[in-house]
Amino acid sequence: MKTIFCEIHLPHIRHNFRLLQQRAGHTRIVGVVKADAYGHGDVPVALCLQSEGCTHFAVARVHEGIKLRKAGIHGDILIMSGSFPNEFAALREFNLTTVVYCEENIEEMVREGISVPVHIKIDTGMNRLGFRPDRLPWVYRTLTEAGFAVRGIMTHMACADEPGSPTIGAQENLFYRSLEPYFQEGMLGHLSNSAGIFTLDNLGSLARPGIMLYGGNPFADKTVDLRPAMTFKTKILQVKRVFPGEGISYGHSFVADREMLVATVAAGYADGYSRLLSNKARVLVNGQYAPQVGRVCMDMSMVDVTHIQPARGDEVVLFGEQRGQCIYASELAELMGTIDYEVFCGISPRVKRIYTGA
Repeated sequence: MKTIFCEIHLPHIRHNFRLLQQRAGHTRIVGVVKADAYGHGDVPVALCLQSEGCTHFAVARVHEGIKLRKAGIHGDILIMSGSFPNEFAALREFNLTTVVYCEENIEEMVREGISVPVHIKIDTGMNRLGFRPDRLPWVYRTLTEAGFAVRGIMTHMACADEPGSPTIGAQENLFYRSLEPYFQEGMLGHLSNSAGIFTLDNLGSLARPGIMLYGGNPFADKTVDLRPAMTFKTKILQVKRVFPGEGISYGHSFVADREMLVATVAAGYADGYSRLLSNKARVLVNGQYAPQVGRVCMDMSMVDVTHIQPARGDEVVLFGEQRGQCIYASELAELMGTIDYEVFCGISPRVKRIYTGA
């Protein structure tokens, strides 16, 4: 019996990809599968997207790109965090495209005599990675004279999930003004993340959705028909009676004020069920909501099931759907003071991923 696992429903990823591609029109969708596809499993998700016609993929690290290539991903794989000299040989061997974002990076590549496809990243307001736009002429000239194939120019939006933010238009205008002198047949210009697909006026050649592929919604308005792909499930280990005045878990942060039925479930912070959820979260047991009580432990947590009367081995949903009810990852994220991206990425590798609807 599987004690704790994440069920990944691949038809929901297919649905989300089709919805985003329809919204993007002629702009091609890049499957962003970095960080193990936001905890959903990079290879199964990339193969699913490839079967839907996705031809561009994006990861953060070179080793992530190598893994995809070895698994049979044939399209363009973009390394968004760039590369270091000890990784240059792998770029050539596995036909990976790297992002170039600083002068030292160019110097390293020219010195090592590497000639691989590159995308130039300019910083239009994120102030993370990228050249200032006024350096683009020097960057483009230096790379082309050194024999590099400049396949794209990109940037990243800082406030795309805040409709009406003046930063959106300012970044978009600066990007396209900078890109215009270099635009030619085959040159890829891209700036849009998930939210940008719905807030930008001009999406460019490519759009790079991440969280929306997996059913997460960066907007407060949840009207977009996204379908969460992940359900985080575990089992009840024991059900016991707790009496008034008795404390539960470490530190007795919860003390029973009545006779209760408490289930200990096989999920803790080592699995990615955060200790920050202690005495705040709820789970689903037999299609009913049940509050988490006491401190979340490394491997276990406790749930008030007085009103449910379940048994050892019954399924518990930490987030996702059960019998028509749903707990969204964003609900846990709000309780933790973070975003659903971190909830997904925080699921431990020891939690098995099971794929359905392949």
